[in-house]
Amino acid sequence: MTPAAGLYGMLSIMKHFILILGLLVVLPAGGGELYAEIPARVWAEPRDGHSLSRLEGLGELVKALGVDGRQRLLIHYPGGEEGSLRAAELRSWLVALGIASRHIELVPGGNGTAALGISLDEGMAP
Repeated sequence: MTPAAGLYGMLSIMKHFILILGLLVVLPAGGGELYAEIPARVWAEPRDGHSLSRLEGLGELVKALGVDGRQRLLIHYPGGEEGSLRAAELRSWLVALGIASRHIELVPGGNGTAALGISLDEGMAP
């Protein structure tokens, strides 16, 4: 396989990933806030762009993020080294798939579980 063919294949996968993300369902948190949760057992499985596209709720968050440039994704993670490593890896995946890093913020403390939580913050200044 030539390097150009490999790049074309990766771009094709990324295009499909973004499309699939837009079709996922979101979990509403209190007050209509968009929120998705990735349980630790799910994150422990091997992942790629396709598996990320199947994470429930993430697509709706990404779709909402694209509406105007003021929002950002908040990744809520449990404290400690393991939680921060999982959050950093999720951020890296999202950046690799086209979300600007300035629109992603890591928030320590989590939601009281080992899960990663992702929510949309509407208040980022332009």
